[in-house]
This record gives sequence, C-alpha cells and structure tokens, in this order.
Amino acid sequence: MELLLDDREAKADEARREMHELRSDWMSEQRYSEEAKAELSKRNAQMGNEQERLRAEIKELKEQLLELAHLKYETEQRCAQLEERLFEVERQLATHLDEIDDQSFSFTPKEVADEILQSYSEQRFYDAARTLSLAAAHFSAADVVELWKLIIEMRRYFDAELLVRDAIRFKSAELSADIVEDLLTQKIWPPGQFHACRELGANLAHSKSSAELGYLYNRWRGGGPVFGVLRFAFTFWSESADIQLAFPLLCQLKDDGDTVLMVRVLHILGQRNVADVIILADLLIDRDMNSECHALFYTWFAGLAIEDRAASLEKWQRAAHQTKNADTLKLLPIRVIRPSFR
Repeated sequence: MELLLDDREAKADEARREMHELRSDWMSEQRYSEEAKAELSKRNAQMGNEQERLRAEIKELKEQLLELAHLKYETEQRCAQLEERLFEVERQLATHLDEIDDQSFSFTPKEVADEILQSYSEQRFYDAARTLSLAAAHFSAADVVELWKLIIEMRRYFDAELLVRDAIRFKSAELSADIVEDLLTQKIWPPGQFHACRELGANLAHSKSSAELGYLYNRWRGGGPVFGVLRFAFTFWSESADIQLAFPLLCQLKDDGDTVLMVRVLHILGQRNVADVIILADLLIDRDMNSECHALFYTWFAGLAIEDRAASLEKWQRAAHQTKNADTLKLLPIRVIRPSFR
C-alpha cells in the first residue's frame, strides 16, 4: 500500500508540475498576445493616420491638377488669341510693306538694267541680286520681258534666267502666262543649252498649284508654242505631285480627249513607287479608265530592272490586297504582262 501511495503521490506531483508549466505557458502566451494586439492596434492607428494623410494629399493634388488644367486652358486660349493677333499684325505689316514697295520701286526696266550693271561693275553682287528680285516681284508682265531683253543684251544670261524664274514664282498664273506668251515671241533667246519651253515649264511646275496649272491647261491646250511649255510643266509636276491631285488631272485629260498629255503624264506617273502607282490604278479603275490603268501598270513594270521584277510583283500583290478593287488589281499583272510578252 505504501508503495502504491508513493506512486500515486509521485504522479500527482508530476501532474501539478505539468499544470504549473501549462499555466506559465498560457500566461506567457497571453502576455505576448496582448503585446501583439497592442502593437497591431498601434500599427493600425499609424496606418489609419497615414491613409488619412495620403487621402488629404491626393485631394490636394487633384485640386492642384484641376487648377493647373484650368490655367492651361486659359493659357492656350490666350496664346491662340495672341497668335491670331500676331498673324493679323503680320498681314497688316505685309500689306503695308507691299504698298511701300510698290510706291518706292518706281524704276523703269532701263533704269533697273543700268543699276544692275553698275552694281556688278562695283562688285556689289548682293545689290544686283536684290534689285533683280525686286523687279521680278513688282514689274508688270510687259516690264519683266523688257528688262529680260536688256539683260540678254548685257550677256547676263544667268540673271535673265533668274528674272524669269522669280517673276513666275512671285506672280499669279494669269500674269505668269502673260510673261511666258510674250517671251516665246522673242527672237533673242540666249545661246547654248537653254531650252525655252523646258525651262519655262519647269518654273511653272515648281511654283504653281494644281489649280493654277489647271488654269494654264485651259488657256494653252489649243496648241502652239505654249503647248510645249504646258507639256513640260505637266511633266515636271507629275514627278512629285500628290496622287490625289494627279487623278483629277487625268480625268480632265480623259474628258477632253487630250491623248498627247495623257500619255506623257501617265508615263511620268508610271515611274513612281509601287505605293503611288497602285493608289492611282485603284482610282482609275473606279473611273472605268481601264486602258489608262493598264498603260500605267505597264509603264511601271517595264521600268523595273529584270532582277527586281519578281520581288516588285510580290509587293504589288500585297499592296493590292489593301485596295478597293483588290481582285482586279491582283489580276492586272496577268492581263497586262502576258499579252505584252507573247
């Protein structure tokens, strides 16, 4: 019995020790949990304060952004008003200067020629060039031609060319046409390689709009020496003209039955890159100008190097896929090339 009692007491002591350890562990965990809760609460409070601060800062930034947007709008409006005012002042100033120049440049062609000759003799090349440009800008068409003849007699052929170029560049299509028509009647063109129709046509092509060239076409399409000028003008213009502007010209030539200029313009346009050619071909098909479309394509294809033709045709097919008349344009090489090379 004593042994059993001792065993029970030992187990009871062991149970009390375990209970004490568990109680100690629980108390420790409770203290840790309370500290953690306190730390978490503190961090939550800090985060709450930080969020409030950030919300306030965001609100302030939004208000500042709104104010800046308003200021930007007001500034842009003010700038637009100032730009418009500046343009108006510049237009008024330009008009005023033109009036002053018209009044102050009251020389005759003979006086201008003498002044240019004097400037050259004194090595004042800038003054000679300035006088020549002023005369080109302010002289009438008849006075421009008269000064041109005097400069040719002085054997200043380059200056004569510059005078005509500037006069055509500065003046309207109507006055430019008057100058060209008068010049073509002159018998004293400079010797050498200066080709009258070619040079006059190039000057017109590089200084006149498509609408102005349309005016010249209606004025000169009847034939004669001026038609040669018109042919060169359309030739040079077609080299770089916007395709959307070239198409109406082709339509007018088609309606007027002007085969001579049509063939020439198509030949020049056919030398453009594949993107330009296919856009124009698409427009021609829409207008039922199929023969012109075939001529355009053939000119383009014939101008390709033999070793480049296969790759270029692949580019054509890819570009055709993006057009309105894709099916027709994809078949165009078969319809045009095969019959031509049989």
